[in-house]
Amino acid sequence: MSDVNTPKKKASAAKPKKPANHPKYSDMIKAALTALKERGGSSRQAILKYIAKNYNVGHDEKVINQHLKMSLRAGVKNGSLKQSKGSGASGSSSW
Repeated sequence: MSDVNTPKKKASAAKPKKPANHPKYSDMIKAALTALKERGGSSRQAILKYIAKNYNVGHDEKVINQHLKMSLRAGVKNGSLKQSKGSGASGSSSW
């Protein structure tokens, strides 16, 4: 039997990430909170609507919502955001 040595393909270099067409979600959330000016805090749904309307984040609301939830959770954890209502597990919390 003859061994056929096939050259292994080199892994292609990773493409550099292109910058997003929008600011970071934390910045968009802060802008939404200041623009909405709700006394008791703004709901996640209201923030989501504001971001979808005013920024070029795409049309898939599920994807935007997922990024929003992660960013809100991170903001509460690091102290840059304060949750005013709700436990965080329910959808009726305000920020």
